[in-house]
Amino acid sequence: MNLLIKKRPLSKIHRAEADDNLGAILEKSTSSHDPIFIYQNGDFVGITSPYYAIFKKRYPYTTKVIHASVMPPRLTKDTSIYEVAEHMLSTKTYTLPIYKNEAVDGVVTARDILEAISENSVLDEVDIDISPPITIRSSSKIKDAYAQMRKKNISRLIVVNDQEQLEGILSRRDLQEAFTTPSRKLRFGKHSSNARTWSFDEEKIKRGDYPVHEFYRTDVAKVEEGTSMSKALLEMLRKNVGSVIFVNENNEPTGIVSTHTFLKALSGLEPTQLEKVLLTDKHNILSDTERDQIIVTLNKLVTKIKKRNKVMQLEAIIDEEKNSAGRVKLFQVSLHIILDKGQNLNTKVNGSNLKLTLSQAAKKIESQLSNNSRD
Repeated sequence: MNLLIKKRPLSKIHRAEADDNLGAILEKSTSSHDPIFIYQNGDFVGITSPYYAIFKKRYPYTTKVIHASVMPPRLTKDTSIYEVAEHMLSTKTYTLPIYKNEAVDGVVTARDILEAISENSVLDEVDIDISPPITIRSSSKIKDAYAQMRKKNISRLIVVNDQEQLEGILSRRDLQEAFTTPSRKLRFGKHSSNARTWSFDEEKIKRGDYPVHEFYRTDVAKVEEGTSMSKALLEMLRKNVGSVIFVNENNEPTGIVSTHTFLKALSGLEPTQLEKVLLTDKHNILSDTERDQIIVTLNKLVTKIKKRNKVMQLEAIIDEEKNSAGRVKLFQVSLHIILDKGQNLNTKVNGSNLKLTLSQAAKKIESQLSNNSRD
């Protein structure tokens, strides 16, 4: 299956300068996963988004965007569409930069990926779980919706009436509009001593008492129960929204799938690239079962590393030291990983338990990678 990245021009992105205020630039975003690309003296320095800045970190409105930003993964035109999906899931950012050499050359969006899926039979190859509907009454208060989203770590709530029938949908973006667009009278907060709690001071508290029906959207994508995933995706794309709701004959929500659902399904379809993993058993001490278990562990490590770096090769060497009776008293696990751009990660761990020793070696590699990312 050959699904290729579709690169969009940089003219399609939302931009901000490093010294811009967070609240002002987030008004440009169209969804909680829609990033703002931040530049300083003409150089790209990171991204931020409503999800990251408001729902995850809860930065105050007046924060300079440079202090509420992160560096995205380095994707190129050669990055597989499966890896792109994985990065979008791990960063919860649905537009990511494409690099050429050291510069940002374009972007790829989740919609690009979904359109590629819709034109391919890929959805026929995987079972996709429909999430149960999490609902809220249209008469409920915005602060209750906010609390429910944070508690359950979800991006949207299905809005229903008193008869549990579908009325609309309330997303993080709708809450952003409710909370992060201050009025002219209360443009900035007063309680600087506790900015996280008092992002918008009295106005935020007041707005939390607003009813949900003033902010939710009625233009939703919905399909009947039993509709195929391919048709559900097409309806989501047609409506240009981030989710599609399944309803029964009484228009009661029975399930929901979203951009996240389809990206997760696609990322799980990436062919296992065992050629990246080399396992050397120096003294042929491993059984076939042990070899298979080690390969699984090493591939899991590759998957973790791939969230931030492209792995060219991972080599594991299993050595042993025996006692006078000929029994293994010590295992030695050496890991050598080659990343793109020639960066290497290396570690060597000794231990009496092979599984535990391998796990410790993997953790050391992850620690090295984390330290390198901070440098």
